[in-house]
Amino acid sequence: MNKYSSKAVKTAATVGMSLAMVLSNAAPVLAYTTQMPTETTTTAENFIGKFNDALADAGLSLENLQIGDKIKFGGATPDEEVEIVKFTTGTGIEVESTLKADFTKVANLVTYKGDSYNTADYVLGLANALTRMAYVENTESKDESLVADINALMNGANYDKEEEMLTITGYNAALTLKKDIDKYEKYEGNLPENPIDGTDDKVYSAEEYSTAKEQLLEAISNFQADNFGETLDKYLTDLEKLYDNFVDYQGEIGITKSSVDTVVKGIKNGTYATTAYNKVKYSNLTKENYEVFKEEDSVVELLEQFTTGYDNIADVKEALDAKNEYTTALTKDKAKYPGSTTKISLSAWLTNEDIDFDFVLENMTDEMFAIIKDYKENVIDVILALDSKKVGSTYVEKSEKSAYVTDSDLAKMLKYVAPSDKSVEIASNKFGLFTISDKKEGTRYYDDLVSHMEEVATALKAVTTDIAKLTPANIKTTDKALLEAAEDAIFELTSVSKGDYVHNLTAGQEKEVRAAEAKITNLREAFDNLGTTNVAGWYDMGNGNWGYNNEDGTPAAYKWVASGADWYMIKDGKMLRNTWLATDGGRWYYLDNAGKMVTNQSVDGCWINSYGVYMSPSYNG
Repeated sequence: MNKYSSKAVKTAATVGMSLAMVLSNAAPVLAYTTQMPTETTTTAENFIGKFNDALADAGLSLENLQIGDKIKFGGATPDEEVEIVKFTTGTGIEVESTLKADFTKVANLVTYKGDSYNTADYVLGLANALTRMAYVENTESKDESLVADINALMNGANYDKEEEMLTITGYNAALTLKKDIDKYEKYEGNLPENPIDGTDDKVYSAEEYSTAKEQLLEAISNFQADNFGETLDKYLTDLEKLYDNFVDYQGEIGITKSSVDTVVKGIKNGTYATTAYNKVKYSNLTKENYEVFKEEDSVVELLEQFTTGYDNIADVKEALDAKNEYTTALTKDKAKYPGSTTKISLSAWLTNEDIDFDFVLENMTDEMFAIIKDYKENVIDVILALDSKKVGSTYVEKSEKSAYVTDSDLAKMLKYVAPSDKSVEIASNKFGLFTISDKKEGTRYYDDLVSHMEEVATALKAVTTDIAKLTPANIKTTDKALLEAAEDAIFELTSVSKGDYVHNLTAGQEKEVRAAEAKITNLREAFDNLGTTNVAGWYDMGNGNWGYNNEDGTPAAYKWVASGADWYMIKDGKMLRNTWLATDGGRWYYLDNAGKMVTNQSVDGCWINSYGVYMSPSYNG
């Protein structure tokens, strides 16, 4: 059993025992101990309970406890009274020392709630609260109580008596005093009803405190009603000016997290009357005003404009990293690019001053372009906003760098994709590949590159996926557009002397194009044969294949055709052979090597009846 058992508590002598006596099973002692052993929650709550019982016996409660009130608790004898909170001239308001020590121990051990408050915390805070609210020790004749502070404010320079209005500085001070009032509100019932005067000390009365509090709250209310909005407007006006000036100035050299932190700190401290950003004097951006308005939505939103740039700063930092994946792709892998005698990086090839944009355009592959496109979208677009404006009949450059990047950093990143020699057309200004190439249309060299690479992709599609399902056997007159597009594309992709896309192919694409070239030749031959057999009816396609045209000479799309007693199926102008045919009605037929519909026999173990319909493996009736 724990030595601090409930039995020990129950046998404790009387309510008048000290905390040390209640919490120990040793023989009763009449003096308080200075060291409290490890107590249990039960014993600590028992002590608090006995204290509250003693309060009740004296007709008192925590909420109305006055300076000088006494209870029978913890004295040398059960009938001896203890003054809980006392006022001593020259010393001030304090909790009786032994009670204070015991309550401190209990407060560190357990939370015991009475009717409204934690008993131990309430008693411990009572003397400190009364000292701030109503007591002054006249050290050097300086009254620093809450009542005195309120009175000083209401009678000082920060309160215009004629206007009956606080100044902004006074309003800020009033809010600070109100925080003290809110903090000590629960102790108002403990203030003395009458002033207590001593030789060098004074305790203000509840009435004096109430009067001061009422004056303060009224002054705050009046300021908010009559002056708050106007002052807030002035503060916001200056804050907006500071933001605009900060972005204009700092954006020229690159906004950093450090510069943002500095300006925000200056706003909070009111130290931006003289800075690099002050095109005007921010007379309203004082520390006092910030303290008053800092929780206003409009102020919070404006301050967030400064700090929301943190994400942009991080993005720009990543984009400017010379080791990022996009820059690395441009500079790491080397090859013998067209026009180079040695293996070089793609960046070195693009920045070679001996090549012009037409040469770049002519020799760009989609693998190379993919790297450039990634670099443009993930680096350049982060640090440079490409824009132009039409003036008269021509477009002029209006691109702007990000406010979070310096001119030198921008130039460094642009040099990865454009020559530095300004005499080269492609780099006629600092934007290089991103320079306006056609001032009448407002397009850029990069736009021209994108357009060209899209044309290459379209040509490759025309000779591959677009004709993937075409064969010499199934081609028909309606495929004319696809065939002609493929022929035009194959010319651009293969004609060394005149083709626009010959040098834009990778090795793998060149292989695809060679295969496509042969296929297109065969498709053309088959298509041309369609033109010589456009009479109605059957015609020989060779190799045992037969075609069939409608009466207007067009190939039959899908139909049964009778020839004597036999039936044949035509699909896309060609007779089907050696195949099963499923119809929309769910019936199956088989067409033999001559294309004739099979009847009254078994094929692949499946019986086909006299109508040519597959019945079942076992059915032959």
